[in-house]
Amino acid sequence: MNKILTLKQFAEKDAAKIMKQLLSAVRYCHERKIVHRDLKPENLVLENDDINSNIKIIDFGTAKLFKMNEIMKDITGTAYYIAPEVLNENYTEKCDIWSCGLNNKE
Repeated sequence: MNKILTLKQFAEKDAAKIMKQLLSAVRYCHERKIVHRDLKPENLVLENDDINSNIKIIDFGTAKLFKMNEIMKDITGTAYYIAPEVLNENYTEKCDIWSCGLNNKE
């Protein structure tokens, strides 16, 4: 995602395509009972330098297999991208969805 991070702005249709791919990838993981727990721009890569290429989620170091309706308690992830429920030690796989919507403006 370094390419995206370096851009000052890009078209809404490009943002929509990226979000659709990201949410599809998260759904794919969740259907297989995998929660990533550290989704952030640095953990998204493009297949190549073209803004229109497909994205890939990387760095599954904090990922965990989960069971349906399991409440997780481990505080893990990167500051600015962690869902409040993670900090409260009472969360589910939905913490990944929360992280998808963040836009850290340092």
